[in-house]
Amino acid sequence: MGEVIRETVYVRRASGLVRELGMLESLSVALSGAIGAGINVLVLQGANLYPGANVPLAYVLVGLMTIPLSFVIAHIAGDLPRSSALYVFVSRTVNPLLGFLGGWGIILSSAFVIGTLSRAFAVNLGPFLVLAGRAAKSDSLIGAGQFLMTDTGILLTSFIMVLVFYLVLTFGARVYGKFMDIIFIIPLIGFVINLILFITTPPGSVKALYDATWGAGAYDEIVRLGVKYGYTPEAFAFQWGATFSIMSAAVFAYQGFERAAYVAGEVKSPKKTIMYSMFGGTILLFILYSLTAILSWSCYGDWIIMYNIAITKGVKELVINPPARSPFVAHLAASLIPGIPALQIFLYIAGLLWLFNTPPTRFLVASRTMFAMSFDRFLPEKVAYVHPKTGSPLVADTISFMLGIAGIIFAHYLGIYAAAVSATLFDQFLLLLVMMGALIYPFVKEDAWKAGYRYEYKGVPLITIVGIVTVAIQFIIYYLCVSTTSITALTFGAIWYGIGTIVFAYYYWKNKQRGIDPNLIFGEIPPA
Repeated sequence: MGEVIRETVYVRRASGLVRELGMLESLSVALSGAIGAGINVLVLQGANLYPGANVPLAYVLVGLMTIPLSFVIAHIAGDLPRSSALYVFVSRTVNPLLGFLGGWGIILSSAFVIGTLSRAFAVNLGPFLVLAGRAAKSDSLIGAGQFLMTDTGILLTSFIMVLVFYLVLTFGARVYGKFMDIIFIIPLIGFVINLILFITTPPGSVKALYDATWGAGAYDEIVRLGVKYGYTPEAFAFQWGATFSIMSAAVFAYQGFERAAYVAGEVKSPKKTIMYSMFGGTILLFILYSLTAILSWSCYGDWIIMYNIAITKGVKELVINPPARSPFVAHLAASLIPGIPALQIFLYIAGLLWLFNTPPTRFLVASRTMFAMSFDRFLPEKVAYVHPKTGSPLVADTISFMLGIAGIIFAHYLGIYAAAVSATLFDQFLLLLVMMGALIYPFVKEDAWKAGYRYEYKGVPLITIVGIVTVAIQFIIYYLCVSTTSITALTFGAIWYGIGTIVFAYYYWKNKQRGIDPNLIFGEIPPA
């Protein structure tokens, strides 16, 4: 009976996707999905966005809350290794409409994330070329860097990035996986070197090292402009309220570890691979994030706040420092080793790759979610098309590409923080539904649970026990996101969900008209 149902209610008997991703590829997607602007940029902007915030504390607290969440998601994706496993899970355990709306929000949030990270990469590419030009005494590199710091250069670089990602995706999971491996390992090495530099550099020597890198007086130029345009110790004294508010940026930084769940249908040996890559990877993420936040702020202190002020309010008065659109962790680390230009350049490349390797993971989120919804016949069926040779869902990938272009324009003209907060709101809503579903999953989908990890504690499913904690955590995280989001963004989100409700109702009616019972669609786990 199950086979007949699958032939009848789904677009076809099998997804058509190929399991090509191994442990390293799955880990690459999970960590690359998380490590991006949130830890490379926003970790340095946080205290300026919310004066009085203790940024390192915020990142540690959110990290501790994220670890149990990752266990639940890894458990689900390992038990239900399908494309967009979280959408599939919520629509089968909680409610089909809520599952659809969760996926619907994820599709739009992907545009924001692709735009945010692509633009963040482009913004920092110019200063990198200027640094490389100074080290190599090359006027052409300096000139190229100066051009790429213009609006035209930033947008052009961002658009080219998205096009490259799209082309890579069209070659299928095998090519994509190898591509991700390369652009994951290199920045991971750079990340470790950054931490070593922050640990071994005495705060008292930072000024001399920074001046040796950028020119005499560069450090004090930042201090002068920071003070001129509003910095005082009193204005940025510690406040719990500000620290609580900036935790929304930390949430944005951590989110992404779950992206391996969206390609669970393309992972080899998913039961073993996904738990190690997502749950184990999140613990590693917590260590890296906590150390980066604590050590960078311990090394530079409130100078980071003044740097933010100088490159925004005082940017036209910068003479010694290279102009920059946003702070960057690699910039701070590279500025501590003036006598080693080759290593400085490597750190910039490694840091930029964290901004470069996150958008392609988000391509997968949008693409595989649209694919899964189409496979359920709740989006146009053409979206579920898979190329017979590459195993790539080309139509879904193409729509993701167009969303990325729109996201770049949004982030460029409305700001990286607006895009980040908007994306976080949609993402965390779906995760809230996932955590609620985890409570009842072993009971409403008993066959799937028994065929999966089947972890228990004294006869009680472990995912249910952890789910009690994670529902509370996720409510806190979602409150953080809502409380720091403007009424305009919240209204926009409500409108987007309203449109999604109409789309769901339309396809529900359409399927009924065709003689396909939506209850049968959402009553089964779709075929692999």
